[in-house]
Amino acid sequence: MTLGTATLTTGNAAGQFFAGGISGAGGLSKQGTGTLTLSGANAYTGTTTVNAGVLDVSGSLASLSTIVNGGSLRVSGSALADTAAVTLNGTGNLILAGSETIGALASAATTATVTLGAATLTTGNAAGQLFAGVFSGTGGLKKQGTGTLTLTGANVYNGTTTISAGSLAIGNGGTTGTLGSGAVTNNGSLEFNRSNNLIVANVISGTGVFGKFGAGTLTLSGANTFTGDTFVFVGVLNITGSLASQNISVSLDASLRVDGEAISNNARVTLSDFGNLTLAGSETIGTLIPDSSFATVNLAGHQLTLAAQTAGLGTTTFIGSAGIDRLSVTLAPTLANFTLVGVNFTSWTEGTDSVTVTGNALANTLTGNAGNNVLNGGLENDTLTGGAGIDSFLITAGIDRVTDLGNGGADVLVVSAGATGNATLAGAWTATAASSNAGTANLLAAGNAVNLAAATGANGWSVSNAGNAIGVSLSGSGKNDTLIGGTGADNLNGGVGNDALTGGDGNDTYTIETIGDLVVESNAVAATGGIDTVLSSLAAYTLTANVENLTLTGVAAINGTGNELNNLITGNAAANSLTGGLGNDTLNGAAGIDTLTGGDGSDTYFIETSGDLVVESNAVAATGGTDTVFSSLATYTLTNNVENLTLTGVAAINGTGNTLNNRITGNAAANSLNGGLGNDTLNGAAGIDTLTGGDGSDTYFIETSGDLVVESNAVAATGGTDTVFSSLATYTLTNNVENLTLTGVAAINGTGNTLNNRITGNSAANTLTGGAGNDTLTGGLAGDRFRFDTPLNASTNRDLITDFSIDQGDRIELENSVFTALTTPGALAAGAFFIGAAASTADQRILYNSATGLLAYDADGTGATAAIGFASLTPGLASLTTGLALSSSQFIIT
Repeated sequence: MTLGTATLTTGNAAGQFFAGGISGAGGLSKQGTGTLTLSGANAYTGTTTVNAGVLDVSGSLASLSTIVNGGSLRVSGSALADTAAVTLNGTGNLILAGSETIGALASAATTATVTLGAATLTTGNAAGQLFAGVFSGTGGLKKQGTGTLTLTGANVYNGTTTISAGSLAIGNGGTTGTLGSGAVTNNGSLEFNRSNNLIVANVISGTGVFGKFGAGTLTLSGANTFTGDTFVFVGVLNITGSLASQNISVSLDASLRVDGEAISNNARVTLSDFGNLTLAGSETIGTLIPDSSFATVNLAGHQLTLAAQTAGLGTTTFIGSAGIDRLSVTLAPTLANFTLVGVNFTSWTEGTDSVTVTGNALANTLTGNAGNNVLNGGLENDTLTGGAGIDSFLITAGIDRVTDLGNGGADVLVVSAGATGNATLAGAWTATAASSNAGTANLLAAGNAVNLAAATGANGWSVSNAGNAIGVSLSGSGKNDTLIGGTGADNLNGGVGNDALTGGDGNDTYTIETIGDLVVESNAVAATGGIDTVLSSLAAYTLTANVENLTLTGVAAINGTGNELNNLITGNAAANSLTGGLGNDTLNGAAGIDTLTGGDGSDTYFIETSGDLVVESNAVAATGGTDTVFSSLATYTLTNNVENLTLTGVAAINGTGNTLNNRITGNAAANSLNGGLGNDTLNGAAGIDTLTGGDGSDTYFIETSGDLVVESNAVAATGGTDTVFSSLATYTLTNNVENLTLTGVAAINGTGNTLNNRITGNSAANTLTGGAGNDTLTGGLAGDRFRFDTPLNASTNRDLITDFSIDQGDRIELENSVFTALTTPGALAAGAFFIGAAASTADQRILYNSATGLLAYDADGTGATAAIGFASLTPGLASLTTGLALSSSQFIIT
């Protein structure tokens, strides 16, 4: 049949079969509800229109345009021209009885259908088409051509979808459009553009690109293997299955949500504009590229691992959560430096959340932020800066430098075998068990305390505060550490290893716990080297050079030995043996039964336990010094070669000297002090004390009314010349004591005994009474009174007043029971005094020989009875201001 340019309209309710060929430029229009079957090779080129019924093409059709308005077009495989355009209107239906290739498929009607059966429809050209209808059947859809085919229908076919070229778009910005349920091979471009949410379970493979448009959330739940680039422009792309795409770009304000190891570990994720990456599980990707300063990553309580990080044009803000958020970054081989710029973390929980950055084979500079960073320099010599968070520094190779260890408090430093970590502290640092050293770890304290007690690892640490004037506490690990102090007062504790402790300037303290510990105090100048102390729990310890003090710790008995300095050695509660060695040492055994050995120098011993033994082996004063015991025992007797004893505590104590010249001092209680042999000095202090001198010239200090001096030796050859220093208002020398000196600033009455006493006043107006004996009286500065009230004897009871002063108002008191001729108390009558060797009248009773200074008493004034000398004054005594000589005004009768 030849159409020419005309259109053939045919068909009714019955079926027709035409086996011939139709040619010409005209077209064919099918009407009627019946089926028209064309089995021939039809060559006409005009439009084919199906308005009703079925047009069944079992042969071929050269027509390039087919419009199905309400009926069905059934083709039997390769029946249509490969470039033909098929348009389905209304309820138009394309039925495949075999696989078919056409140039275009279009429909604006959602009621249009393509029934694939088991066949595959291949469609597409350079132009774009929209198909709003529905694909059904078990067959597949193949997209060819460079144009875009947009599907907006609810497709239910379950065969394979293949994109060989161009784009297949699902949705057109609205709420409709789906793929079939079968697998997708994408070697072109697959796009989704819906404003609402859609779940795609299909497995997508191929090398083509993938694009997400539309405001809705697209969830890919299949195990997708396509390797082409993925672009997320709008809305959310939610990966709950997997994605093998190597390049993923998220731009505008779109978001990529990944559900835990959902994308390739080598993927490169670029965040542009306000692009966002959100984790629904821990994820590893190759590189995160921030190409703007507004990009964000929501960690949402998970860990993000960046396996090969390179630089971007912007920065990324990482958003934490109430959970534990972690970021791990490994630098790409060509990236030398990495900085977490500014405060680009929000909702970051210190102590739990963390950022991990791992370097490469270059000399990296890795800089963290205020979050919790984990920095690993990798190979080469790296510089690591953690920032203010709780950071971990992993030194795995090379010689790495950490600039701010301790900046965030509980930082972690791990040095691997063969590596060297040089760390400068930015704050006090206490290592936890997470910090370890299997290589070489050098810490510069920079004036900050360091505590390595909990640190682990095979090797010890080196910690130095050298050159810093701030005294710090440096505590070592369980290994062999080196601790170096600065110029301040440092506290060095090596721990249980064999440690080397160097103090330097300042008052340093060393704690020794291991027999191999070595203390080096290099500064021997006291003005700068300070007073240094060792705290030791070893069974035996000897101070090294330039260390002054030793304190024994622990609970076991310890031998502690000093050096040539003036040492202070203190024991613990056990039975210690303390040896001072050379120098003026102080030994305090504390609570145990201790042996204290002083040696050379003026040593001091503290006795607190009955059974403590003081051994002063050097009896040579020139080298043995003057030694002192401080004792709180109820009774204590000085051992050989110890000079002094001081009683401590608050209880009454008996203190006894030895054969040396002892100085024994009591406490505030009622003590009994016994000097023994030697020229002893006894001072009872505040209590009511008994002071017993014994042999030798002893000295007593009396401060309390009731103090008793007992001088038992009356033999001058062995008893010596004894002296009392008293500050009491009234004091009388006891037996066998020769001298009395008044102390303090108050006026005192001092009285001698029957010996030849020497009584000396203080600066106040004292009353001095020599008593019997030839006494020497010295009043002092004020107006003193010299009293004579014992029977006169010119040879055995005549006193010497050394400093009688008319100008100071000194007076001489005469007791009228002794001076019986002077019966009236009060001032001596003028006529009763005479300057001369003998009386010239019967009234003259007191005679002053100005040539010799002798003061005598004439009992009768006639010379019948010789005058008796009772005192000696300065010859020619007169006032230095008036020149007036001694007169009766200086005498008082009592």
